[in-house]
Amino acid sequence: QVYAVGDSAENATPLCQLIAFERLSISASATTHFSISFPKTHLYLVNEKGAFAKPYHEVRLSIGGGQPRFSQCVFVDVGKEGF
Repeated sequence: QVYAVGDSAENATPLCQLIAFERLSISASATTHFSISFPKTHLYLVNEKGAFAKPYHEVRLSIGGGQPRFSQCVFVDVGKEGF
């Protein structure tokens, strides 16, 4: 299970904060998922132990009925490049 996206788990920022500042592009691709595209490409999936997976450009999150709700807190870190 993926808990973070970025170059390190220590420097992660809550996804909800980035969304609030409109720093991520979000689109509803299905009734149960959001497709979140990151403005930078050098992002990596990080699991709960901080181990890296292959680089990804978007993360899909489950949402609830009615207003979208994130099923879990996902963290992102754009690394040294910034947005």
